[in-house]
Amino acid sequence: MAIIQPGSRPVVDLRGEDGNVFRLAGIARQYAKALGLNRDEIVKEFMALPTYSDKLHYFEKTFGKYVDIILPASTDPRPFFPPPPLDF
Repeated sequence: MAIIQPGSRPVVDLRGEDGNVFRLAGIARQYAKALGLNRDEIVKEFMALPTYSDKLHYFEKTFGKYVDIILPASTDPRPFFPPPPLDF
């Protein structure tokens, strides 16, 4: 499986089976191997994170430039975007 194909990128659709945290860990392992990263270390760091949102943020930070990630409507988008500025 190619990570980057001309004109298209793989899609990780978190609305379906790819949204399962263990499936997402497996996808992270596959991408880490394809990119020549230490897949055991990537999965260890991924699984050590305490919340699902933290895991999504880690996956996006690590692989987001190689894949398109489709979020379910109920996913908290805050890990992916900086908080708005506070008005005082």
